[in-house]
This record gives sequence, structure tokens and C-alpha cells, in this order.
Amino acid sequence: MDGILVADVMTRDPVTASPDDTLFDCAKKMVRKKVGSLLLVENKKLVGFISQKDILWALIKKSRVDL
Repeated sequence: MDGILVADVMTRDPVTASPDDTLFDCAKKMVRKKVGSLLLVENKKLVGFISQKDILWALIKKSRVDL
């Protein structure tokens, strides 16, 4: 891994969403764009990050169903 720069493997056009988007909208965007996470941007500023795991956790917790 020596000699491999982040710039060589990074995503140059990341997929973004707004913190005001719904979980469902974020999940749909992830499926459409074939990505596992979204950068959350507000006023051209990075304010967070949401992943498939975050969405799944929120849906399970919200449903209050015991696994």
C-alpha cells in the first residue's frame, strides 16, 4: 500500500444529500447511485455523513420491534 495516494482512489464526484431529506429519500438515492453512503451538505458545507447501516439502525429502532 506504500505509494498509493488517497487521490488515486477517492471518489471525485461524491453523492450528497441534505440533512432535511427523509431516510427514505436517502435510501432511494443510495440505490439509484449504487453507493453505500451519502455526504450531508448544507449551504455548500459538509455537515455529516449517513450510511446504509445508519438508515437500517434508525428504521429498526423507530419500529421498536425486538429482534
